[in-house]
Amino acid sequence: MKANIITMLLALAGVACAGEMKLLNDHLRITVPDEAEYFIIPTWTVLDRSDEQTGVIIPEGADECIDIIAEEEHCLADDDFVEGVKTAMASLNSEHNDYDIVQVGDNLVYALLREDAAGAEDAKAGKSDAPLAYAQYRHPDGTVQKFTVLLFSPRPTVEVKKYREQVRQWLNSIKPGGTPLKLQERVEHLSFMKDCSVAVPVPQGYYSVVYKVDGLRLGYYGKLQKRGETDEIYCVYVSDEQIEGFREIPDGQQTTQNGTLLGKKVEWHLYQPEEGVKRAECVLPLGCRGDDVTFSEEGEDEIIYLHITIYAKDAESRANLIRQAEKITLEKA
Repeated sequence: MKANIITMLLALAGVACAGEMKLLNDHLRITVPDEAEYFIIPTWTVLDRSDEQTGVIIPEGADECIDIIAEEEHCLADDDFVEGVKTAMASLNSEHNDYDIVQVGDNLVYALLREDAAGAEDAKAGKSDAPLAYAQYRHPDGTVQKFTVLLFSPRPTVEVKKYREQVRQWLNSIKPGGTPLKLQERVEHLSFMKDCSVAVPVPQGYYSVVYKVDGLRLGYYGKLQKRGETDEIYCVYVSDEQIEGFREIPDGQQTTQNGTLLGKKVEWHLYQPEEGVKRAECVLPLGCRGDDVTFSEEGEDEIIYLHITIYAKDAESRANLIRQAEKITLEKA
């Protein structure tokens, strides 16, 4: 059933290739069998999933397949990347799971399900979440990607040993692709109203993920840095709802400062939701959906708001991101 559903999705997407496959917009490549097919994991929230999460489906029979899912971790590797991943993966082992931890060179570590592991019963039962392996890869550019390998099979018994050797070969083939991450200084656009979009300036060294939900566009722009470091992010919401976290913060625990957004005066709310995190928010009405921008909350249709949320490690970083956000402009389509 699972294989049939994914095959249908692939047919709708019209995407297939074989041999050495490009993953994550060719940030990585992997060598898989000729019958393997590339897919973008369907989701109703993400506009462009291909540089966030992609995968390979490998048919193993009429209703049996293996999925290899690759994801960007959006972080830089620690200096002790290999040992850190080994320690984390060792924690996967329990009475229900038993993995071999494998290191390949200095940039790839994976946990491979043992053929006699208790967790192998999940694979034999054909459970939709039966994992064969987990992997983490350190790209030469310093970023980290993770892999999840899942088996889908309706058969009561599965030759786990056979799949172990196949999975080992596939993971060992992971290598850099031909396309670097999009980290250059740039302008990205969030469309929201008639013939108009929000033009968001993205600083050098920042990745981006764009989401789409009913009535909402969200651009998520984060500084690429090592795990454990405080996130430096600014989020740009274009929505028919006022998503205002600062309203949950008592007045005595926040301050305000004046600013300018799209040529209009706004009020930034500054507070610290947790230790080591400085946050800022502001909201600006843009006008009625489907109409021109009027910066008004009047109208018979839904009112669209521009909402900025900033997360930073200290007051100086927060101030820098506020200045960055205030460079946002409107552009006609």
